[in-house]
Amino acid sequence: TPERFSEDASQYNNQLTFEEMNLSRPILKAITALGFKEPTPIQKACVPVGLLGRDLCACAATGT
Repeated sequence: TPERFSEDASQYNNQLTFEEMNLSRPILKAITALGFKEPTPIQKACVPVGLLGRDLCACAATGT
């Protein structure tokens, strides 16, 4: 069987907030200063994967 190098991240926690992502204080402070309130769907799906040190390649609809 060939080894699989990809996963489907379409199933993610839609309720995830920036505060729940375990981001550093400076990052959270910058997000707040820039006025961002809620992560976009692509951020909710990909930031947790990136924080695990995993490589990722993602695609989001234009404008998100």
